[in-house]
Amino acid sequence: MLREEVDSNLRALAPLAVATLRDLLSNSDVPPSVRLGAARDALDRLGLMPPKRIDPVIELEEKDVTEMTRAELELWVARNGVDCEPE
Repeated sequence: MLREEVDSNLRALAPLAVATLRDLLSNSDVPPSVRLGAARDALDRLGLMPPKRIDPVIELEEKDVTEMTRAELELWVARNGVDCEPE
């Protein structure tokens, strides 16, 4: 019952929240960093944000060395401190 009441109250605030975002985005007196944050939040709620960056270290650790590209091998060598210079 409490959860339903909270959900109902939050839904009732949605139009005000959207209007606030609209005001923040369209008001040139609002600092650019605040406007940018509002824009990112609005796009994020719509699912329009770029995909999260995948950490290449995790990918490389799971990939067999024989399947790596030259760039992946160089990154793996750099990250693992392997010396590839001939003696």
